[in-house]
Amino acid sequence: MNRLIACVGAYAKKPYRIRHIKTDIYCIEELCYYLCEYTSLLDRELMNDELITWLEEQCRLRELADTLRGICRRKEPLAVYVGTILKATGYAQPERLKAIQETLRQEETLSRFERKKKRADHLIQERKLYDGIDIYHQLLREIPESDSRLLSQVLYNCGVAYAKLFYFDIAQELFERALGLCDDAEIKAAYLYCRRCGLTKQEYVDFTADHPEFYEDSLALERTLSNLRNEWEQSAERKELEELLTGRGDSGFPASEQKLEEKLGEWEKEYSAMVRRN
Repeated sequence: MNRLIACVGAYAKKPYRIRHIKTDIYCIEELCYYLCEYTSLLDRELMNDELITWLEEQCRLRELADTLRGICRRKEPLAVYVGTILKATGYAQPERLKAIQETLRQEETLSRFERKKKRADHLIQERKLYDGIDIYHQLLREIPESDSRLLSQVLYNCGVAYAKLFYFDIAQELFERALGLCDDAEIKAAYLYCRRCGLTKQEYVDFTADHPEFYEDSLALERTLSNLRNEWEQSAERKELEELLTGRGDSGFPASEQKLEEKLGEWEKEYSAMVRRN
């Protein structure tokens, strides 16, 4: 059930920039929304004097700012810092607040690399592919080779991001590196899929024949692709695309050119958002 939230403090004339999601906020309620919806992305970088000064000067929340400075000075946990902000507004109900603080306590047990990976993973989920890829490449330079588990995960996720952009050759190399660190069925499937996309049918058959270690995995991949193809054939999206391309719907009358242009415009915007660097 929805509930009313009484606004606290003033509406800022100068926004605060949340770098993790590249968004400007103008009031403490918008800050609280970020804290609640992006809890897994939060880290101690949030405990900075710039944010506290913004709350004090722009939002006119001097008492809260003084409390937050004390928390930072005493080097208290991030969960206490975030909880103090949320309690000041009543934005999160007690059960939600407790869950958020518990999540933050668990997050603080993660390494710097693991937290950075989660940030990149989130960007990929939000379809900000190049932004996520940039962080993955930073991690590939920073993670020690001894941490093969995390390194293989980053290689795999980075490969998936490149495959979404149709850079199958780059993705294949990343998956191959990941396989060298971790013999995982999911990574094998991704590697074989990229191989399949980059080779002719006969070349791919020859490749699997020359690499019997991939035989069972290649059969599993073909079954998966067949199932996906059948799902696509029965999907509403395919029917809509066919109508747009043939120019006729169920009625038999030509589809509107305007509708086709609108659909192409939607796809163009979606792709532009995926490849744009913020």
